[in-house]
Amino acid sequence: MKKHECDILGHPIRLGVSSEIDLYRAQTYATKEPETLQWILKYFKNDDVFYDLGANIGLFSIFCGKAFNGQCTVYAIEPESQNFASLNNNIYMNGLSDSVISCCLAMTNEVTFDILNLHPYSYDLCKISDELISGPAMHTFGGTIDYKGENFKPVHRQGVISASVDSLWSFFRCKFPTHIKIDIDGLELSVVRGMQKTLQDQRLRSVLIEVSEKDNDTDEILETIAKNGFTVDNDLTNLSKKQLEGTQFQGIYNTIFFRNS
Repeated sequence: MKKHECDILGHPIRLGVSSEIDLYRAQTYATKEPETLQWILKYFKNDDVFYDLGANIGLFSIFCGKAFNGQCTVYAIEPESQNFASLNNNIYMNGLSDSVISCCLAMTNEVTFDILNLHPYSYDLCKISDELISGPAMHTFGGTIDYKGENFKPVHRQGVISASVDSLWSFFRCKFPTHIKIDIDGLELSVVRGMQKTLQDQRLRSVLIEVSEKDNDTDEILETIAKNGFTVDNDLTNLSKKQLEGTQFQGIYNTIFFRNS
């Protein structure tokens, strides 16, 4: 495995690179989702707890760990096997094993078992058909309908246990989150429905969630979060919207919420 050295807003970070997608993520670390990096710097502080739902290879979990010198507790939650392996390696290479905790889980509104269906997009893009690779996203848990609302034939089917946000702290005894990032490619509404107790708790201070303008669930997702005392950070949300303008992913963006004081 090759290593890629990054300087992300003044923080040196090392990433393992074993695929073209890993390399792409390393090369676009500071530019692909600048709003997420700014969200972490703007709202987080020492001793906070960060649930990173859909951590992939760990970019934002590791940035949080580095930016706060390991003084935040991070739960980096990623269900896909190759991403999870890279996530753990990246945590280790950056000296964050004491503060960034990897969790191989899918996130829904319940504790259950189902199939994670690996989406072919990145495999087709890289012309890979003989092995699984780390870095891809857009996989779906419990179905084969993708972000476009289209059915797809999975590259691979992986069994995964899922949890709800509420169950992470109330049943599994994780620390209660002060910040949550939700980037799980399609089950956002299910996750929001499974975090009602968390949303009502004043200890939760901010939420970043990826939504799509084409998704019929988006209004309910945003309204559910807002009615629990949260306001949209328009500056960061608008920054996210601009990132994908003119691409096939236009209309998919991160909405950042902060709790009203």
